[in-house]
Amino acid sequence: MLFWLALAVFVLAPAAALVYAVRRALETWRAFKQLGSGAGAELDRISHATAQIEGHLQAAARSGEKLEASLARLAASRRQLSVLTDAFADARTSLTSAYPRK
Repeated sequence: MLFWLALAVFVLAPAAALVYAVRRALETWRAFKQLGSGAGAELDRISHATAQIEGHLQAAARSGEKLEASLARLAASRRQLSVLTDAFADARTSLTSAYPRK
């Protein structure tokens, strides 16, 4: 009787191990396939986001160029304002010295 029990364990144990290994291999294969399809979708999403970022960077560069032009115009206007303010101050000084207040 002990012989038959040992023979059953000797046959069933490797068979159970083989079934376990095959099931784990199938689960791993399915996970790998799912990863591949998910990775493709994620790569597409990343590519789309990269294209959007590139567009935003180009728009920012154009805005930077416009800002630089506007700052140059502002600096010229400020220089002109400074000249006019100085001229107005000189004229005011000469008028107040020529016609003093009572």
